[in-house]
Amino acid sequence: IKFVPIVVLPVLIARVIRTSGLSSALLCGAVALAVPVATFVPFWSGGATLLPLLDINARLGISPTWLLSIPFFATGLTNLPVAAGLHGTFLAVLTWGSLFRYVLDLALLIVIASVTIAVARGASLRSVWRIVTAFIWTLPSVNSWYVAWLVPAVAFGDAWATYAWWFGALVGLHFMVDSGTASNLPGGIVWVIVITTIFLSVPVLIALRARRRLGDRREQAHAG
Repeated sequence: IKFVPIVVLPVLIARVIRTSGLSSALLCGAVALAVPVATFVPFWSGGATLLPLLDINARLGISPTWLLSIPFFATGLTNLPVAAGLHGTFLAVLTWGSLFRYVLDLALLIVIASVTIAVARGASLRSVWRIVTAFIWTLPSVNSWYVAWLVPAVAFGDAWATYAWWFGALVGLHFMVDSGTASNLPGGIVWVIVITTIFLSVPVLIALRARRRLGDRREQAHAG
């Protein structure tokens, strides 16, 4: 069961408040939360159900979190606390391996808040793709099937459509890592880093270029 749409719920509520009022927004939010809660209840078996969320290192790979953590893996600092000697404090239990996860999670919350405020002020709902993309980037491992969350962006026909298309085309490189093809080559870690960097960054660069072209076309149309 995937609960990914929850990340855009604040934007939905902000939009409904703007168009239909607070009562409709509260009802909409209640229904949107009730569905995942009701479907999750049969799978709840106590605190152990959440244990996989705590062991991020077991699932870490081909993601921004993994790229940032590589130096700490190489030096063996991953499981060491960020501030040794500060017993009983948050910093004492915060390890270098989890530091980047929390930093990226904070960045995601900032993106959600900024998009929600923008939509509440009348911005286009296209901005929700910022949240979806930020969510994908903050996951411990960016799997190829996550492109399904971006597919609807193609219908917009703008720079986000370009980003979604190229991300979908290049994220298939993920299978080179899953199959061991790249990781088993000499200097395998380098190949995995290159593959991760390509399918994360190239779609962004192409989308930025597409947005500049769209902007130039609009300016020419106004000038004409």
